[in-house]
Amino acid sequence: MRSRSLGGLLLLHLLVALAGCDGGGGDPADASSVDAGAALDAGATPEDAGATPEDAGSAPADAGAPDAGCAPEADAVLCAAASAECGEVRATDRCGAERTARCGGCLATETCGLDVANRCANAGFVITTIDGDGDVGQEVSLAIDADDVLHVAYRRDGGGISGDLRYARSSASGWVTETIDDDVIAGRHTAIAIDGAGVVHVAAPAGSTTPSRAIDLWTRGASGWSLTMIPGASVGRLDLAFDASARAHLCAYRAPSGGFGGFLSHFAQGSDGTFGASTIDGTIASASSRVGDYCSIAFDGATARASYYDGQFMRLKHAVRAGASWTPEVVDAPAGDGAGDYASMALDATGAPVIAYRFGALSRREIRVARPGAAGWTLVTVDADAGTIANHTAIALDASGRAHVTYFDSRAPGTLRYASETASGFTLADVAVVGTGSGGHSAIALDSAGAVHIVYYDVTTSSLRHASPR
Repeated sequence: MRSRSLGGLLLLHLLVALAGCDGGGGDPADASSVDAGAALDAGATPEDAGATPEDAGSAPADAGAPDAGCAPEADAVLCAAASAECGEVRATDRCGAERTARCGGCLATETCGLDVANRCANAGFVITTIDGDGDVGQEVSLAIDADDVLHVAYRRDGGGISGDLRYARSSASGWVTETIDDDVIAGRHTAIAIDGAGVVHVAAPAGSTTPSRAIDLWTRGASGWSLTMIPGASVGRLDLAFDASARAHLCAYRAPSGGFGGFLSHFAQGSDGTFGASTIDGTIASASSRVGDYCSIAFDGATARASYYDGQFMRLKHAVRAGASWTPEVVDAPAGDGAGDYASMALDATGAPVIAYRFGALSRREIRVARPGAAGWTLVTVDADAGTIANHTAIALDASGRAHVTYFDSRAPGTLRYASETASGFTLADVAVVGTGSGGHSAIALDSAGAVHIVYYDVTTSSLRHASPR
């Protein structure tokens, strides 16, 4: 080190000078060699002993003091380099100074360092990213097969009406994602279902502007996806189910158009594989009809059931088909308030429908669950304070028939919520802060072990994510 070289050099010169004052007459070279050894004994290295005069005027290189002219990085840069998203880290900046960098905090639903130091994690849920390639995750739907593999259909937004229809499945090594259809308006809404043979099917409003094409039904095979084009006029939100004969059935809302009213259609696959269409509810001849949005369809043996929203009269409805025709009924029609939009239905082990939906006026929203009983429908409030624009409700039932519900509270900061039914009512939990705006799209299902799986669109990261309670 140069500081030690300078000390050794000064000691050497001092000894030489003292030897000269002694007048000992010894050989200067000998004195020099002896003095150099003394310098080495004093702690100098051989290089110190031979230091040049220029060294005496040089600044110490390892004194440890930061360069006064250096501009250090911001804390955010040091935090990013350490992969730290919360808390504090000790790091040496580019100017050589060791300092504490403050990396910020976590969202209200998260805790710093819960699983990994300086990383945010939800205390109640394990959350992972399924797909982060672009703006992905809207219009999400979920199904779980007999091997507990998760299958997810969703939209990758391309701006405006353009986008891709995407698919993801879980595996031992993570999530596998792929594009089903990259047509111009593909994936505006999605529905996914698994037939009795374990084959995955995904339905979406037709990804083409061809007027005679209503729905695209995609089937996943060993060599990829095959397409069945279901004819008809364009449709909006839809759902997909399979009967005991593995034939596909869809409910789909046909929005008002050209002076015609909106109504709910049923597309049924025949034994020859082709589809026929009939009306579940609504009157096309009435321009004011708005019946059939947010539909769900499911089968109990040969009996088909559908739930949906009657937008004309702002009420929740249910229809059953035992034979060739559908019989609609009103489930919830509160005076002065609306009920039934964002409806989602599941069937319990007895085949009875359980429907989750939004209830209330614009100034106050609730989330409710409806079940049929001996004296009519039983209506239970899940969350009496679900925000002013609570939406995107989804439901699944466990082996005991208890409901598990997800929904979006759009009040800032925008929270995806989860409600689980117990013997004494519903327990509420915040899954994640997902951001305000057109977020909160979610789906929920339970695997064979009863574990809850939630998939949802995160507006803040424009990604599709998966959550499971810890």
